[in-house]
Amino acid sequence: LVAIVIPGLGRTAKERLTKAQRNAVIQTALKRFEELFGGATPMRIPPGGIVRLLDGTVLVDPNQTLVVSGTTRREFLRRRKEVERLALRVGEMLNQESVAVLAFASDSFLLIREPGKGEK
Repeated sequence: LVAIVIPGLGRTAKERLTKAQRNAVIQTALKRFEELFGGATPMRIPPGGIVRLLDGTVLVDPNQTLVVSGTTRREFLRRRKEVERLALRVGEMLNQESVAVLAFASDSFLLIREPGKGEK
């Protein structure tokens, strides 16, 4: 699995990103992951997350979203630079100091049912 964390805050605890800003970035990430890996899903992270900025400030962000896509390790590594460019774009769109990209092994799978197969 590969995911990008979409924050709910700007660079300070008082700087909340608008719903429109977040939705635009989520849609950008969804579209790009669909192009790279065939699909993606946004997942809200209750109750959010926490991050330490470079200046030492700690932000508790109650409104993070993960945009997650399933792929193989080989395909992720082949597309890693493109995922990196997407993360950079997310950071630029939301004026973020950093953007987290998560990638981890998974035993997930996709079951594809062909219409009409096995149906009576």
